Amino acid sequence: VAAEIVLSSRLPITLVDLAACRQVGISRERALDLRSAHPLGRLTLDLLQGWFRREPARQWFEFYDPLALAIALEPAIATVAKVDLDVGLEENESWGATSETGGPGEISLPRQVDAARFFGLLEGLLELEGL
Repeated sequence: VAAEIVLSSRLPITLVDLAACRQVGISRERALDLRSAHPLGRLTLDLLQGWFRREPARQWFEFYDPLALAIALEPAIATVAKVDLDVGLEENESWGATSETGGPGEISLPRQVDAARFFGLLEGLLELEGL
């Protein structure tokens, strides 16, 4: 499994997991009220707002890739812990899944995300209004 190769490489890695991403979400109502005069901001909002419009039942969006990028640009957005991760290598429901071994490690795993700082960075980069 590729994850096992990467995580055992001893390269400096920050792994932004779902638990971290679930700390930075936006409601349908708030997302549909956002505006931007910046071309990249408008494109981003077209994608985000279109995601909500295509599926009326959707009420919440979590920023997976944007959070990973934000932490790369501004590491202080998250408080991290150094952990050791194991990758499920058996071909069953946990195949490829990561889990903490409980021991110390070199992989940085975000524990707490400063949502206000994350949204402030997005607001500045994309010139968002209404965030």
